[in-house]
Amino acid sequence: AYYDKDGNHYSLNDAFYPITNVQPGEVQSTYLVVANKGSLPFRYRMKETGSWTNTSLEKKKMEAVNYHRFPANDCKGDKYCEGIYYWLNKAGYTNVSAGWSNLTPDSSSYVGGDSSSYELGNKEFTVYRVDFKLNEDAGNEYQDEVYNYDMTVDAKQVNAPSF
Repeated sequence: AYYDKDGNHYSLNDAFYPITNVQPGEVQSTYLVVANKGSLPFRYRMKETGSWTNTSLEKKKMEAVNYHRFPANDCKGDKYCEGIYYWLNKAGYTNVSAGWSNLTPDSSSYVGGDSSSYELGNKEFTVYRVDFKLNEDAGNEYQDEVYNYDMTVDAKQVNAPSF
């Protein structure tokens, strides 16, 4: 849960909000913060996993097509990023980033990895907006259906072997 700079309260449960009522070709977004609460620096990678409530539907019709990493100290006018940034700064965290990036998953569905571009030190964080898109060829059977998803983040110490 967090408060934005205007005092509005947002509460998040353990799960991400499901994606509902999306039209073919439409994009819906969620926000993900990767933060280091420990004392040792780490590198991270992440991926989306999900499924339709109606298990007869094809999972691949919904994809996490872009992971937008916001640059350090600049939410580009995005009100949700600004709220997250405000709360974490008040909690003593420092926003770091390798720069504004549009990232796409690799062949194993991961974004991030064993690179200093994905490294966080003590009390550092970075903010992502993850865009989900329902493929244009999705038929009427996807109308009013619910897509549930999780974002998995793997972390390892900087000097540890690869993921």
